[in-house]
Amino acid sequence: MTGSTETSMANLPTLEFFHSVNSAFPKNGEILDFKEQGKKVFGWLCTYVPEEIIVAAGALPVRITGYGHETDLADGNAYLYINNCSFSRSCLQRGLRGDYSFLDGVVGGSTCDGARRLFDAWRRYIDTPFYHVLTVPRKTTDEAQALYLDQVISFKQHLEEYLGFEVTEASLQTATELCNETRELLKRLYELRKRQEPPITGSQTLEVLTASFRMPKTLFNQKLK
Repeated sequence: MTGSTETSMANLPTLEFFHSVNSAFPKNGEILDFKEQGKKVFGWLCTYVPEEIIVAAGALPVRITGYGHETDLADGNAYLYINNCSFSRSCLQRGLRGDYSFLDGVVGGSTCDGARRLFDAWRRYIDTPFYHVLTVPRKTTDEAQALYLDQVISFKQHLEEYLGFEVTEASLQTATELCNETRELLKRLYELRKRQEPPITGSQTLEVLTASFRMPKTLFNQKLK
């Protein structure tokens, strides 16, 4: 299986590119180049965080993740109870050790106790300039949707206050179209996995998806196309 995967990657240079992005993360060239242009990079801790608003603000949204391999989590265990998931403790340890020192802000969501405590610990012990957490509704009622809309607007206003400029409707529209293009391209990629003999493996698909959280979406979309 490993041999066939390596052969497939050799025949698909774009997969090699995505692999290089993931291998160098969190301080890969795509993120560092973005920073060198004087732009902001915001880490997010929950899939309910609206990346569109971050993109519309001219910033780069990057998903905060832990280690891609098993390792000792002594630092993470020291700051989070052991009954928190290893993912949360792994993310925190990487933050404590400076792996995410380039971040200008961290955005989280109240999705589970582990994610919420991770955000609290990050805010208390890691020096990141901007913090925001969104309350996430647990239902799909009109009231729940109104609550989430209010949370999204609050996040937008907080980000505008921090950056010192307005996120316009036009920039939101452009950012939404860009993010939706990413989703549509990934959906097309997933469709390939439904074939009797899929031309791309599950691990390769995960490689692509993971890279989408670790680089500017304009570049990612170009590569995925």
